[in-house]
Amino acid sequence: MKGVSVLRHRRNLLLVLVAAAVLFAALSIFWMHAAEQLSTGIDDWRRAQQEKGYAVEYQGPEITGYPDRLRVQILAPHIDSPRNWDWTGPALTGAASLFDPFTIDIDFPGAHRFQAAHADRVLRGAVTAAAARARIELKPGGAVKRAQVDLANIEITAEKLLPLRLDAFSGSIAPVPAGGAGNLPGLDLTTTANGIALPQGKGHPFGDRVEKLSIETTLLGNLPAGEPRKSLPAWRDSGGHLLIRNAHLVWGQLELRADGELRLDAQLRPAGQLTALVSGAGNTVDTLVELGVLKPEAGLGVRLALMALGKRRQIAGRSVIELPVTLRDGRLFLGPVPLLRLPPLF
Repeated sequence: MKGVSVLRHRRNLLLVLVAAAVLFAALSIFWMHAAEQLSTGIDDWRRAQQEKGYAVEYQGPEITGYPDRLRVQILAPHIDSPRNWDWTGPALTGAASLFDPFTIDIDFPGAHRFQAAHADRVLRGAVTAAAARARIELKPGGAVKRAQVDLANIEITAEKLLPLRLDAFSGSIAPVPAGGAGNLPGLDLTTTANGIALPQGKGHPFGDRVEKLSIETTLLGNLPAGEPRKSLPAWRDSGGHLLIRNAHLVWGQLELRADGELRLDAQLRPAGQLTALVSGAGNTVDTLVELGVLKPEAGLGVRLALMALGKRRQIAGRSVIELPVTLRDGRLFLGPVPLLRLPPLF
């Protein structure tokens, strides 16, 4: 009986070893096939861009991560666009689980250098981030379900401009299926910038630091590819517009929140209506008049509008004023009082 037990134990151990070997071989074949498909997909993407007139250059890809992940590294990426811009970036590293290939994490810290030409002007600059990470969630068919980017310790430089620094930036984009008024497809867009350090000593009305600037929007309507001079009118004429759910600005003594809807008028100027919640409105007007941003008579008009139109509310223990804001005919109005001119985008 003891010999039979030993034989049974050895047989079971052998079966386990065989099963493990088969599983290991299957996993290896699966990983190699996935790695080959990934490499082919990257090459196909480059060829597709080249057919559109883009010059795409990079070193790699190098694919690692065996046995349970796919990790790809691309060095010295460079894109030269037929639309008069080019970009050179740092090393890019992307990774996805072998069992969840539809969620991709990408790391790209370093300097992103760009150049854009328009008419007789050329803009050269760089965006440098100490930490940069993105997550892309795909649908099974390959379409983007959601994309998120997070940057930290950022410096933006450009020729003939002083540098701009940010503590952090985050943004996300997610397609919205067609529906609702006009049956227009859309994109949910969210951006947040924290700790924006403006060039010092340049007379910024509320100080050299913007603590927060964020906006949650839905861009409705298909925005055609191509030059904005042509694509924006086409988007506008097809019913395209922008829904603003929460714009939030904290800058010195001023805190502003706004919701509403914006469009482009016939001259490509912003037009629409917003509801604004303002904290520190009185002091803000005084500061703008002192700096000459508002003429004294305009400042008086704003103060009268605040008293006549503003609805005082308490939010989180702070006193705020609710105000109607209108953009029309190339001007921004606070109630009936014109404040600023709004030039065309182009």
